[in-house]
Amino acid sequence: ISLESNALTGTLPPEIGNLGKLEELTLSSNKMKGRIPKEIGKMISLKTLVLKGNNFSGYLPPEIIELKNMEWMYLSSNNFNGNIPEGFGDLPQFKYLNLSNNKFSGSIPYQLGNLDKLQYLNLSQNQLTGHIPSELGNLNIYRLNLAFNQLSGSIPEELGDLTKLVHLNLKSNQITGKIPVSISNLKRLKKLELQNNQ
Repeated sequence: ISLESNALTGTLPPEIGNLGKLEELTLSSNKMKGRIPKEIGKMISLKTLVLKGNNFSGYLPPEIIELKNMEWMYLSSNNFNGNIPEGFGDLPQFKYLNLSNNKFSGSIPYQLGNLDKLQYLNLSQNQLTGHIPSELGNLNIYRLNLAFNQLSGSIPEELGDLTKLVHLNLKSNQITGKIPVSISNLKRLKKLELQNNQ
């Protein structure tokens, strides 16, 4: 189902969970609001979930980690809050995860380092704190964007293992220390953004 840019209003009904064979749900650039219902966990065939550019809010329901076939999740530009679910690290088909421009808080789950098929990770423009998990160095991603958060500590040496990376954006955080020498291993890197840190 693709219903983007239709000025849709209202909430996502719990009955959405009855669509157990649906593979794509795209509702981006509408005027929808409210929470994602827990029944979304019943949509076990879902591979693509695109809700960007709405007014959805609240915590992501714990049941969202039941979507074991999820490949693309694009929830940017809403008002989601709370922690990023640790269980996202157990969704083995994830290729693209964009949670940018929300109000997520807490630390980045180290379990995201388990996602060996992940190619794109964007957690920018949230309220994330703590260190950058060294486990992210296990990924095979092309783009990593953690900008405009409140991340602290140093840049992990392990990020130098992201040899497919073409864009690394860590700007506008509270990162301290030296740039690790391992960054020189990133032979494909085209853009490195570290400005406005400490």
